[in-house]
Amino acid sequence: MAHAIRAVHAHTERTRERAAEQAPGERVPAERVSAASVPDLDAVVWSDDAGRPLRLIWAGRRWRVTDRPTVITAPASWWWRVDPDGTDLDLAPAECVGWRFQATGEHGETRVFDIRDTGDPRRWRVVKTYS
Repeated sequence: MAHAIRAVHAHTERTRERAAEQAPGERVPAERVSAASVPDLDAVVWSDDAGRPLRLIWAGRRWRVTDRPTVITAPASWWWRVDPDGTDLDLAPAECVGWRFQATGEHGETRVFDIRDTGDPRRWRVVKTYS
């Protein structure tokens, strides 16, 4: 895992170096500037009193949530003991397992993030981003 994280950081640094070599005003594709194509990176997330994300640090960049976050739910973990075949999933109580929201980075880039709970209230797993 540590090797994979070092590889991501090295890739991100090389990408930023290439971006710095671009002519001023030349647009660099977002996927070359951030680690968005690399799933499962942790983010530090700040939230309001209700638990909704407000801002985050992800891939070494600051992001501010710019829309109303949507809860991602899944059947309660204990439900599988009651319904092991999953035939009554429509009856299962749901629990919040993550959030989907739009956020804007400090340089104006906007993305939609899907984040999942890691068990640490401030650290979340970024499972997918959309440009």
